[in-house]
Amino acid sequence: LLDYFDNTWTLTEVLFRSLRSEEAFYRPPAHNLRHPKIFYYSHPAALYVNKLRVAGLLPGHINEYYERIFETGVDEMRWDDMSKNHMKWPSIEECAEYRYKVYKAVSDVIMNHPDFNTLGQLEKSKFWAVILGFEHER
Repeated sequence: LLDYFDNTWTLTEVLFRSLRSEEAFYRPPAHNLRHPKIFYYSHPAALYVNKLRVAGLLPGHINEYYERIFETGVDEMRWDDMSKNHMKWPSIEECAEYRYKVYKAVSDVIMNHPDFNTLGQLEKSKFWAVILGFEHER
């Protein structure tokens, strides 16, 4: 499970490291129907934290502000959430630091949480949140 998580996380890191400039992270798409790429770089980390908290696998926030601004992508039923495109986003370095902290927290849950042995009955396991994070990120 830890190898799958690490592979999933690494794919995101490799993808975003391929962007050639800081501007590429912050420029909203021309159609303005999606958030800037910095959102999508940090969104999976916020999703992990929020879902692991709901499942009772993490006791608290890692960065409550980030877990709010990176929580929800574009909802096609709510066009008012596009105001995020005009906000001041955290720096790439701050987002990378946040992602690192989340990586460590999720790794710790996978390696050390006593409920890991319930994974065989996923519908009854708190680990549904970890699996959801994997598949959402991929």
